[in-house]
Amino acid sequence: MQTSMRWRALFFVSILSAVLLFSHSLAAYAQDKTLVWDRFDVDISVNTDGTFDVAEHQTIRFINGSFSKGYRDIPKSNFSYLDEWGLVDSSGNVYEQNSSGDPYTFSIDDQGSRYVINWYFPPTANSTETYTLSYRVHDGLRYYEAGDQVWWKAIYSDRPFPVLAARVRVEAPAGAEVQQWSAYINSINARDQAVAEPVNGNSAVVFDLQQQLDSGEDFEVRVQFTAGIAAGEVQYWQQRADAAAAQQEAELAYQARWQPIALLGLGAVGLLFLLGGPASLYALWYNFGRDKPVEMVADYLPEPPDELPPGVVGALLDETVDMEDIIATLVDLARRKAISITEEKTENWLSRSTDFIYRRER
Repeated sequence: MQTSMRWRALFFVSILSAVLLFSHSLAAYAQDKTLVWDRFDVDISVNTDGTFDVAEHQTIRFINGSFSKGYRDIPKSNFSYLDEWGLVDSSGNVYEQNSSGDPYTFSIDDQGSRYVINWYFPPTANSTETYTLSYRVHDGLRYYEAGDQVWWKAIYSDRPFPVLAARVRVEAPAGAEVQQWSAYINSINARDQAVAEPVNGNSAVVFDLQQQLDSGEDFEVRVQFTAGIAAGEVQYWQQRADAAAAQQEAELAYQARWQPIALLGLGAVGLLFLLGGPASLYALWYNFGRDKPVEMVADYLPEPPDELPPGVVGALLDETVDMEDIIATLVDLARRKAISITEEKTENWLSRSTDFIYRRER
């Protein structure tokens, strides 16, 4: 039985060590491969048939490690489907769409809830390359009486490394003018992080991002243009998306209104605790924790108030036993004839000393 338990323990330790070693190897491998997006520029062109074309220009600088594959994940949200796929790089290579995994090819995997795009290239290290992924979005516009709108997350958040600079250009359909525009970072208004400027006689607007986008941050643009020029109708998802946007705007407005008041209230409470806390503790100690002073009954008592030994009385008064209590106990024992105290003096030509002899009498 002991041998079996020993082998089981050794087997468990071996498995645990292997798992830890494998995890450490994966972490070290991941840390060895690093890159950064020097630029992430996006062009969005709205067509009169209600579709819009997107071209993502990703300028990637490969810093550490060797790379041979790119990846993009587009959730199916607020549109019907994507097509007209294409991919080229800045070296002039046009990638062929197939599932071979060979260099200069790319694949589109429709997984129902998302499109997964993979593209392949020869092993690349310590260099910079720009990859342009293009596609067409169907049924992705929003239609309103005041004007039709295109909302699009131009730069996705599912990135392990930051984007250092970005520009997004949105072009209205032919014959339409840009009326309003907004930009968002993780659904929060980015008016202070992005500068927008209309161009081409108000037929387009260009957003320039003024800060880097960290991993996990997306950049979304919203542009309204003249209604009735782009064909199409309100889609099933628009009502849900508008309700979510309205709820978020209401929450942000509520926070903007009440957050300063809440912060002021929390600051006042903190100040109250800071100043009132010590005072409250002192009041609690003064009323319940301290030994309340006892008024003096008489200046002089010729007899002890009770039969308690004086040493015990002294200890009860100050809750400590000191030399005065010990001496009082000895004197009390002598007064009761329980002991006797005799002083003895010793003198010689060199010194003189005094000592006390304590004898038990009964």
